[in-house]
Amino acid sequence: MKERRGNEIDHAFILPPSSFILAVRVLCVSAVSRSARRLSRLSRLVAFAAALACLLITLASSSAQNTNEPTDPRAMNLHQWGAVTLFHGLPSDRVRAIEQDDEGALWFGTDGGLARYDGRRTQTITVEGLPQSRINALKFDESGALWVGTDAGAALLSNGETRAVEVTRGKSVTAIIAQGRGRAVMATDAGQLFSCAVNMDGSVSAHAFPETPLRSADADKPGALALTSVAQGRNGVIYVGTRSRGLLAFDGERAREVLSRPRPFFVEALDADARGQLLVGALARGADGGLYATGDPVPASEAAVLRHVGEVSSVDAVRRDAAGDVWAGTNGLGAFRFRAGQQADHFTFENTAGGLRSNRVFSVFVDREGVVWFGTDRGVCRYDGSAPRAETFGGDAASNFVRAVFRTRRGELLAGTNRGLFVFDEKRSAWGAVADAARR
Repeated sequence: MKERRGNEIDHAFILPPSSFILAVRVLCVSAVSRSARRLSRLSRLVAFAAALACLLITLASSSAQNTNEPTDPRAMNLHQWGAVTLFHGLPSDRVRAIEQDDEGALWFGTDGGLARYDGRRTQTITVEGLPQSRINALKFDESGALWVGTDAGAALLSNGETRAVEVTRGKSVTAIIAQGRGRAVMATDAGQLFSCAVNMDGSVSAHAFPETPLRSADADKPGALALTSVAQGRNGVIYVGTRSRGLLAFDGERAREVLSRPRPFFVEALDADARGQLLVGALARGADGGLYATGDPVPASEAAVLRHVGEVSSVDAVRRDAAGDVWAGTNGLGAFRFRAGQQADHFTFENTAGGLRSNRVFSVFVDREGVVWFGTDRGVCRYDGSAPRAETFGGDAASNFVRAVFRTRRGELLAGTNRGLFVFDEKRSAWGAVADAARR
């Protein structure tokens, strides 16, 4: 990646009071020095020593003032965050899909094409055989081949070669799941899924199901049903999120609508784990929106029960990490982490001091090291929760003067400060004062 330099811009600053005093004293020193030229050598040395003493006193005073000013913990934790953007070589800052290959490199699907990032360099990859278009979905299968879904169709990248999936040409592929070695299932906005397989000669075959495209139930947007997301369930069941018909379950190539309480009709994101839990991210107003969890397989003869996961009005992307925490991306509200059904963290552009570059999150991915990547409309953001971070105990700077840290036999983490004793709440990821020991 070529290193690019921005335009050099001269900046004007407004001096704080302490710096203004320092500048005045420097001018005074200069005046003293000019007068001292008329004095003897001994007088000049005395004048210089006096001026130096004035400077040292001013610097010490300025340092003391800065020490008493509270430091914003959001700025202190910026080292937990990183970014890959258009400046670093991305084809576009709008990143809609993220995947990781066997070598640990990250692949980004953007509105301007495909990119590979190895931790140092960003390389743009041309998807041959398809027109240049927005990339919506990426998925590696067990053979290491990368399936790519775009607004113009799908393609397979394998062993340095690109093969277009011809039957999908002209259709917008919105989501992909891998089904073993050389096999994948793709969702489209045309009301059909496509089952794809790599043949012995390296060619790719695919067929659509159901045979007749599903129809939208939205009176404002009639026509083909937009399929937004797909997840692999147990016993061969495939779950599909839709706009206007909620959650669908495919047992083979036959679709059925999943009845549930509550029932979100506009499903944007799905995620299923090996334990049989299905996460559903939905867009709506009121009680129908948000993030839900349900068991897998979803019962066919009775209504499934969807459990609310935290309190969030809409979800565009959802992913579960190795520890079982749930990460959700939203359209305008930033990103959330939920633990045991409760909100543990809420990241926004504002409360991360720009670490999360945008509150509009298109995609979420957790890599093999547990680092969380967010695809936004302002590039990719990386969050490493295991990196060192600074934590505060309150708005009062004296509360953040920690004198002792202790972990009890029950596993509670205690901190003794200038404002009393604090205990760490694991569920809320926050410190709280111990009332009996707090200084009044």
